Amino acid sequence: MKNVLNQLFRWLDKIGKDKYQHFALGAMIATLGFIVAMPLFRFMGHTAAFWACFGISVAATLGLEVFKEFRVDVKPDWKDILATMLGGSMVWISLLVAY
Repeated sequence: MKNVLNQLFRWLDKIGKDKYQHFALGAMIATLGFIVAMPLFRFMGHTAAFWACFGISVAATLGLEVFKEFRVDVKPDWKDILATMLGGSMVWISLLVAY
């Protein structure tokens, strides 16, 4: 068991700190996008409000990350975009399971 854990930690050490930060940022943006949009769509039915907020959450996460990569950073990194969207996908999967 110790060898398995050591191998896992060696593999995780190869992933840069930047990618972990993008993963966490993606989860945070996805969550905040959904929570902030929910009161705005409360007048719709439950199903329509859920899917509208879900779409806003996805669009906000992708939009903010692409803006950051192409406007703020000197050299865009597609792996940063992927890491951010993977972080957001954890939230979206949780929302779909809860729905």
